[in-house]
Amino acid sequence: MQSRPPWTDRPPVLAWRERLPALDAGAEVLDGFRRHRTGRNAALVAHYGFLSVFPLLVVLTTILGFVLESRPELQADIIDSALN
Repeated sequence: MQSRPPWTDRPPVLAWRERLPALDAGAEVLDGFRRHRTGRNAALVAHYGFLSVFPLLVVLTTILGFVLESRPELQADIIDSALN
């Protein structure tokens, strides 16, 4: 099965691209975005970024709890600042 060319390479679009350099640059950006599957890659980076940061936040919160265990006034200040 033969794949269709991208819409940026169709004759009517090519005619406009030849006349307007800015449109040609925009079409190249969109074509590169599609060709490199940038949207999918951005979603993967966001997903794995969240998965890696969330456990780090849990660990930091646990450490902060142990450090502030003997300082209830500082605990109250942090809780108040987080809620306000």
